[in-house]
Amino acid sequence: MGAEADAKAAAKPAGEVAKPVKKPRLDCIDGCRFALVFPIVIAHFARFGTKNLTLLKLLTQENVLVGGFFVISGYVSAYTSTKLGARGAEEKKLANPELFFWQRVMAYYPLHFVSSAIFAPMFIWAERQFNATWKMIAFRAFLNFSMLQAWFPKEAEIWNQPTWFLSALTFSNLTMPTFVLPQVAALSKTGLHKLFLALTGVSLLQKVSYSETARFHSSKEHPVDGKVMMPLIWNLTRFHPFWALMEMTMGIVACRDVMLDTEEDKKKQPSNPLWLFLAAYASLALRLTKFDFNDAIIRGVLFVPIFTKFLTAMHRDALSKSPAWSGRADLLQEGDRKEIVGCTHAHQLLPVLPCNLPRAQPPGQRILREEQERGSARWEGCTVFGKTDGGHVARQRLDFASGWRYNEPGRALLMLRSRRLHFDSWCVRLSDRKRSRSHFLTL
Repeated sequence: MGAEADAKAAAKPAGEVAKPVKKPRLDCIDGCRFALVFPIVIAHFARFGTKNLTLLKLLTQENVLVGGFFVISGYVSAYTSTKLGARGAEEKKLANPELFFWQRVMAYYPLHFVSSAIFAPMFIWAERQFNATWKMIAFRAFLNFSMLQAWFPKEAEIWNQPTWFLSALTFSNLTMPTFVLPQVAALSKTGLHKLFLALTGVSLLQKVSYSETARFHSSKEHPVDGKVMMPLIWNLTRFHPFWALMEMTMGIVACRDVMLDTEEDKKKQPSNPLWLFLAAYASLALRLTKFDFNDAIIRGVLFVPIFTKFLTAMHRDALSKSPAWSGRADLLQEGDRKEIVGCTHAHQLLPVLPCNLPRAQPPGQRILREEQERGSARWEGCTVFGKTDGGHVARQRLDFASGWRYNEPGRALLMLRSRRLHFDSWCVRLSDRKRSRSHFLTL
């Protein structure tokens, strides 16, 4: 067999160019965003639901979880823009840095612009109620529409507060095609490991600097009881675009480490990613201990590094022939090796409205009746996910391979195959027991 393969290789024309290796689609990386969005949504409403400081400390850690979004953004950027199995970036993807930047920014800026314009009268009225001058209002409007607010500690949460994330992400996207991706992609595995440690160390240094100034009191640092110690330093810690760039670069480094795996590395049994996932989220409970760790320390020392390791473990697990996580369905189907298209994840922080679709809904009745007539599906429930996505209004049928089974607790990792769902799209889940696959339909 080996001699025959060598003969075939020798018979190929000398001028024939080898086809580039196609990257398999990683549905599991997309699914991780829901695990970040859901607790962030809870955190924003928890302050209106209870005054219990213990519950508030546990539930209001959105400043920790948002670091995972920057890591995922960097991870996907590296996967779509660098070479698989070789050092270096894909020249075709980065040949035009301006196009690279604007493609990512325009995925979320149109929606940001329209929503800001529509609600500008409300924002201006609120500013005037607090005696803001017209000069100050004009300055804040400029920061909002230019997405520069994250650079100013006092103005980071002006108007639509969550858009500080877009401001920080925009700066990171600006640096990706020229300063970050080509340099990181050129590193070896050893260089990647050293860079990851250096990035973690610099991030930790800044977090310790803030925490020492604030005396490590999370009850004072985090607005649980309405008091904030050193608010400007805290805003520099959680909002400044430079720290977002650090975490995005950590995601790039982690992805490149997997993409450079040799054949011997791929033969090794991957570690179970579920334990790393649980460890990352267990770090949130440290705010309840006598050490009283604040968000900055938990995010920089534990959550982001462990969550990054979780992504790499899940990446390797998805590519392996014998996955460590038995609850995961086959993600990479033979004959379905599609190269994923890069995009930013900013729209994932925009409104996500989970709710239940009752059986009484006409769409649900129609889908259920059709599937029952075919005898292939059993109704197990429906979920609605509302998402905004910068003008992508096309409705499409989404077909997933999912590890989520309602009757099998502990196997609840949602594997999304599509990155984009329109705000009013309905995702209806029908479970097929025979094939153990899930289908999501967009109505």
